[in-house]
Amino acid sequence: MKYWTLACLLLWGVFFVRHAAAQALVCERATPFGGEVTVGDRGEWRPVVGDQLESGYSFSGDAIVDSGNQVVVFLAQQGEALVFTQGDGVARSRMRLSRATPEFDSHVRKLTASRGSGGEVVVTWQGESPGAAFRFSDGVVEVIPGDDTAMLEVAAPLPYAVMPNFLGDDLIYDPQRVGGLEQLCVPSTNVCVGLLEGEDALLTLCWPEGDQRLALIPDDPDAEGRLFAKVRIALDGKSVYWGLITGAGLWHAHPADLAYFEKPMATGWHRPFNAAWIAQFGYHGYAARNWKKPGALLEYEGTLSTFGFSQGEKRTWKATVGWHEWPCWFEDEEAYVQIGKKISPPGQDMLFYFLERNGETPAQRAAPIDIVRRALGDADTERLLHLDKRKQRPLNRPKSVFNLPTCGTTAKIEEYFKKGKEVEERELVEAVACDLAFYFENMEARLSEFASFAGAARRVCDEAVRREASLAAFVEDIDVTGTLKQIASAADMFDIGALLRPPEKVLGELTELCTREAPGNYGAYLELKAEITQRGGALDSAAAKADLLVRGLLQQAGYRCIDDSHKAQFATALIALATDHLGNPTPWEQVRRK
Repeated sequence: MKYWTLACLLLWGVFFVRHAAAQALVCERATPFGGEVTVGDRGEWRPVVGDQLESGYSFSGDAIVDSGNQVVVFLAQQGEALVFTQGDGVARSRMRLSRATPEFDSHVRKLTASRGSGGEVVVTWQGESPGAAFRFSDGVVEVIPGDDTAMLEVAAPLPYAVMPNFLGDDLIYDPQRVGGLEQLCVPSTNVCVGLLEGEDALLTLCWPEGDQRLALIPDDPDAEGRLFAKVRIALDGKSVYWGLITGAGLWHAHPADLAYFEKPMATGWHRPFNAAWIAQFGYHGYAARNWKKPGALLEYEGTLSTFGFSQGEKRTWKATVGWHEWPCWFEDEEAYVQIGKKISPPGQDMLFYFLERNGETPAQRAAPIDIVRRALGDADTERLLHLDKRKQRPLNRPKSVFNLPTCGTTAKIEEYFKKGKEVEERELVEAVACDLAFYFENMEARLSEFASFAGAARRVCDEAVRREASLAAFVEDIDVTGTLKQIASAADMFDIGALLRPPEKVLGELTELCTREAPGNYGAYLELKAEITQRGGALDSAAAKADLLVRGLLQQAGYRCIDDSHKAQFATALIALATDHLGNPTPWEQVRRK
């Protein structure tokens, strides 16, 4: 297998947000660059004029593409490309692309350049067969594989790599916890965001649907303070796109200070601009004195959840594990967090970063998802974002009487029975009964979706093991069978649902009480109220439990597949299925954003 290596020496620079193709200047240097390549002295550069590009230009020497904020130097004899960024009048080395195999023959390969129909510049290695091509457009570089390009390596110093899940929880890979592995095989979920050393840059890689394989390569698996040195992508014959965002404070790793257990903690870190900033916290009960750093090989206690920072407000929240304080918010641009009995730090460091814009993000600021949209287009980006599935399902029917769940609704109408006004308010109580019926039906429909996921996941597992028998041990190791049984049990409410009377019978008796005045109506109502709220609570808890189990299974697959490419491929399919079933949640499930 032949390789191209894309080495990103990403230490400074600015994100190129103008339309690169419209500003690109193509030059040729007849005398090859020698020794250390710099782009400050342009005395030997000769512009390639527009009509030459329109018909396609073949270089006799080295090629340069100057797109304003970046300069790419293609070294014909070495078969390498060097990338420099330009800011404040200084050009800095950013990237090196070279063949990893020694067969490159400069006598049979040369560089050509052309301008596409949209104005973008395309530079291609030409030989007996087409080589890799590089299309520069709108701040994004597309690497188009040639006949000899099966794999791409992107080298950059990454303290963390993030595989975003815009509907569920991001998978965050930490090179400090690779357990001696020389490479980590991770799910190929179409987008990878590298958090670069210095907390001042985000590298976004994305690719279309296909059978790509992704691996993270540590610089030294056994060294302290190690980083991911490379991201390796098996291309499956499809393009890979990359874009870089730079600027101070684009992400932040903050130590978890357990001295602030159950108290707000000011981190001292200020967001550089308004955006959809997020962080991860763990979900499991613990005491601060018993908290331990997560173990090797990315094994976490409990389930991690991605939370959006709230904007200057804190509120209690009921999602998955009951009531707790929302764990992260901004006050006067400073980040605050709160760790407690139900919310734990994911590790010794908490990560603050962003992937998307919000309504107050400055226009000149780009987010990783902007790069994805420019690269893949609107349709694929909408698919990755799951915008249609982010909206919570309406649990109250249109124009409901009180627009409250079971406890709030039953508390409201209790006053009528207590004062003996149930007959007088018969139409209102009947409407409330219809509202409650809608709530029950909607929650039961959600549980049916979880049951459907359990069945679909079993089929995915069976098919994966049928194709690759070695996966049977991995499926057992992450306890897929046991987790799916728990999800099915929660969906069917085996623990409590069978003990409750059918809702139509209970609600029918509720409306029947309003047809006659009787001294025992209030007592009878209280008994029905208890049944109604018990069913509502059981449904709420079942949905929350199923949600937690699905997200936990997603994480188990994504974090424990890292030692084998077959496991990572299976995890990719399972994560896609789980993510799809997390859509349109009820209010009792984890919501990623505030």
